Amino acid sequence: MLRDSEDAAVRDLLVARPDLGVPKPATFSQVASRATTRESVRDVLDTLDALDLWVAQRASAFAGALSAADIDGVDRETAAAALERLRRLALLWGDADALRPVRALATELGQAPLGPTPDVDPPSFEGAVRQEPDRVDKVAAGSAFELVRRIEVLAERTDHTPIRLRHDGGLAHREARVVGSLLDLPVGIAVQHAQIAQAAGLIGVVPQGRTDTLLPTAGFDTWQGLRLAEQWAWLARGWMTGHPASGTPALKALCFRAFGPPSDGRVLEPSDIQRWLAWNVPRLLEESTRRAATMFAQASWVGITGLGALASFGLGVDLSALERLLPERAETVLVQNDLTAIAPGPLTPDAARELGALADVESRGGATVYRFTIESLRRAHSMGWSSGEIAAALTSRSVTPIPQPLRYLIGDLDRADAPATSTVHPQVGRTWSAIHHRGVRAPVTALAGAGDGPKMDVETATHIVTELRHAAGPEVRPETSDLTAAEGMADSPLETLREAVETGELVWVGYLDTRGEPGERLVYASAVEDGRVTARDSRTSERLSVPVHRITAAHIIRGASV
Repeated sequence: MLRDSEDAAVRDLLVARPDLGVPKPATFSQVASRATTRESVRDVLDTLDALDLWVAQRASAFAGALSAADIDGVDRETAAAALERLRRLALLWGDADALRPVRALATELGQAPLGPTPDVDPPSFEGAVRQEPDRVDKVAAGSAFELVRRIEVLAERTDHTPIRLRHDGGLAHREARVVGSLLDLPVGIAVQHAQIAQAAGLIGVVPQGRTDTLLPTAGFDTWQGLRLAEQWAWLARGWMTGHPASGTPALKALCFRAFGPPSDGRVLEPSDIQRWLAWNVPRLLEESTRRAATMFAQASWVGITGLGALASFGLGVDLSALERLLPERAETVLVQNDLTAIAPGPLTPDAARELGALADVESRGGATVYRFTIESLRRAHSMGWSSGEIAAALTSRSVTPIPQPLRYLIGDLDRADAPATSTVHPQVGRTWSAIHHRGVRAPVTALAGAGDGPKMDVETATHIVTELRHAAGPEVRPETSDLTAAEGMADSPLETLREAVETGELVWVGYLDTRGEPGERLVYASAVEDGRVTARDSRTSERLSVPVHRITAAHIIRGASV
């Protein structure tokens, strides 16, 4: 069936079931073999909606061929469409009028009682509470702005004071409390900010002695030069695709579809989301509902939702509305007599780098407060900043005169020991260690947790299909009964036997007996598992169990079945 399918259909199958293409298959038989394993079938069943799952369960109960006419409970058109979707997922094989379930489908679904006929369409929420879309955007934009500022503060802080990690890759308890205090957030949410920063590629893991630490990456330098809306979109993508602790990208996309268009301003309750998930992923309902609760809590402070509804820019498609709602970046701060500087809004990249090099972030609220200390100024001095350069930078950045106490601290630097030689230009304001490791990044899963299995993009799937066609040689149609053609369709005895298990066709098997003598039989294979082939002799009905390594050849006799 796969060989006879259009290339686009095989490509779509590999995208929908990426485990069939990882590692890269050499032949169609390998794809078919993988598609019929219980583990792979179980995985794809987890993605089916309630209707397709119900039809799959009905189909799994058929011992012979079936068609849409055999599925009562829904109309013929609905049944035919569901069966075709299952066929395209390789859960059924054959023609539309004579479909058969793969054996693992019956194994996985055959024992469960058949539930009531589900709704044909997913639930809709026309009666949901509505919010004014403009208000939603304003609230979400405020959250987006705060996310960008907090991540920038966090990454700048790691540049001068790297965050140490536990051996399992998580933040140490003390470091988590420091990050929480730095960002003015509860510890748990502060840790999630660190995870998002890493998922977005702005900070990465660098070994330092026996302890791994987090430092800014080269991506952070690029990110700092973007507009605020672009910076937020970068972070939102990191959260959507690289932070599986809050749910897989597929689950997030599924949940946000429940809201409909943002212009509707729908506010969905947890019970609404549960209904939505119960129809779309019934086999994963409990886990998906738990993940969705975490996801929506984060979506509100990430800036994807506001007032419980989806923002117009929430999925990063059109950032124009967000652009209009965000403030302009500032180049100046207010330096005060208490040795602090207040940035009332977002700073330009150069201003942020300079303030980050000369002072420590003390608090975050409506404005960012930087504090100058002798330690922070000595740190800048050791990085190559002279007293004159520090004074000039602060004079140009402050809208108020530099207070005398701060001038004294700057002047004291000249009386200290000469600074160590540095390879960092003062205006860059980066520590040597951070610059040195700019290109070093651990996988983004180090903090965010592992992904949910292999992924397959369309380009890779297309390339695999091209190679499979090349390996298959001249096209061989399924109806061909010539033995030579059948040999060309099989890649190994094991693959042929697995195919025979699924089709129920007669198979000729060559093997070595316990004395090493060659033999042959015509059998009906029933299972290939645990390193053995279980079969029934076609003439004597004798039950056979032969180790796989003793099978030397196998050919299906087309047209002969149980």
